[in-house]
Amino acid sequence: FPARLRPPGPRPSQPPHLGRSLQQQRAARLLLRRTPRLTALFCANDELAIGALQSARALGLNCAADVSIIGFDNINASLLAMPPFTTGVVIR
Repeated sequence: FPARLRPPGPRPSQPPHLGRSLQQQRAARLLLRRTPRLTALFCANDELAIGALQSARALGLNCAADVSIIGFDNINASLLAMPPFTTGVVIR
């Protein structure tokens, strides 16, 4: 497609969540690099927390010993994260 006809957002061959996930990992990696004494990271949701875990590992950090990562919303994927992380949920 010519650029002017292409719909905004990720290209059709790229799943929409992949672009967002990579951006989240980059943001977490940048934060962890710029703040070496950071001891905890509270993420707005579990998807961000999973990206932060991956970024921390890529930087050679030990999750739990070097940095604690906390998510929020208790999605099913959080159960599969390694190492496990704390997640919050609001019960109404």
